[in-house]
Amino acid sequence: MLVIPQDIPLLGLVMMIPAIFEILRIIIGFLIAGPSGKLQTLEKDKIAAMIEVRSIKSVQLELVRQSKLERRIIKIDKEIEQLTKQQAPKVEKTRKMLRYLRVSSYFTH
Repeated sequence: MLVIPQDIPLLGLVMMIPAIFEILRIIIGFLIAGPSGKLQTLEKDKIAAMIEVRSIKSVQLELVRQSKLERRIIKIDKEIEQLTKQQAPKVEKTRKMLRYLRVSSYFTH
């Protein structure tokens, strides 16, 4: 049996509602559980320090500067790990909340 939709605009609207909801859910999830500003600044500092380390020549005077930068990179890595561990419960709670939202929205339609 071949089904031909009679009202194409209504069919498009019905198909767009779940798509719009999913897009909004993704945006809300990113805003709630996205990386914090501090995490982003730490990532930028780490990249800047790594670029400086790569630009250093192997002159003995530069070795002190290089070791300081490498210690700074290690310190930033540890801070990033701590921040991600602190944000893990927040991300998991957000995932659960968005799952419940999705299920409830599908049951109400």
